[in-house]
Amino acid sequence: ESWNTLFSDLISTAFPFTPWIFSIRDPIEVVVSVMEDPNPPTWYKYPNTASNPFAPFIGHELGLIDSPGYHFSSFYMAFCEAIMRLNQKNGAIVFYEELPGAVWEVIAPHFGLSITDKEIIRMTEVKKYYSKSTYKDTILFSQDTLQKHERINNGVKAFVNEYARPLFNLMLSKRYIQSK
Repeated sequence: ESWNTLFSDLISTAFPFTPWIFSIRDPIEVVVSVMEDPNPPTWYKYPNTASNPFAPFIGHELGLIDSPGYHFSSFYMAFCEAIMRLNQKNGAIVFYEELPGAVWEVIAPHFGLSITDKEIIRMTEVKKYYSKSTYKDTILFSQDTLQKHERINNGVKAFVNEYARPLFNLMLSKRYIQSK
């Protein structure tokens, strides 16, 4: 779950030499997925500070602006900030769109693992299916980036682009930090 990111520095303190990877995704795509989820993550479900168990960990008061876009952006920014506080020598940031290729190009080498050609073929095959479909109800994956950008509310989009996008762009600029 994404809320675990808020506590990544605590985990890093407990395991200071453990390599880490974060996969990041465009904030517009994430906010649309979160807002359309019939059971959204807890951090998004409860926008008012009193009932949101994660509000104390984002660094500012949530209720300042009553907007789903601002609420989402507050958490997205806190997730990015938590990742950037980590020891960069141990980490790598992977852009969601680069999966599964990043598994054998960046992730496996980062953890000292090797991937066989057979495993690469299998991962490439699995990528064809929607990751949240069930075994009984397998759904082919279709890229929906443009549709998400088209169906987002302009007010939400404005908040996400103003607050979350700058940190996303900063994370993209740091995405291939290799451990030493």
